[in-house]
Amino acid sequence: MSIKTKFLLLTALPIVAFVVFIGLSWWTLQTMYGTAEKLIEREMLPLVNQDVVKLNGLQASIKSMLEADRDVHAAVIAQDRSLVASTPEEATAADTRPAPCSPGRPKCSTMNRWASTPS
Repeated sequence: MSIKTKFLLLTALPIVAFVVFIGLSWWTLQTMYGTAEKLIEREMLPLVNQDVVKLNGLQASIKSMLEADRDVHAAVIAQDRSLVASTPEEATAADTRPAPCSPGRPKCSTMNRWASTPS
């Protein structure tokens, strides 16, 4: 074998192997992409669509629970204010005065809602 043939084999063989490797990798990625796309369309999207409906229903339930909790908290505060009232005017004002952390008050967050002094 001549030097020219040996050099040609030493350069051509890795180049051919590299091209084959790139082709095989491209084919594998295309196959995986197609399989993943079918799996997402057939298996995952129906579950996601069902879960979104369930989560919307749960969110409405949680919202109702939080509103009820806020109302109960306001009622307890009004009850406490009316129990310690010394005059009928104070008792009437206890019913109409907002709770320390009612939604309409500025600088009031849910984090300090249960604190003894509002921020």
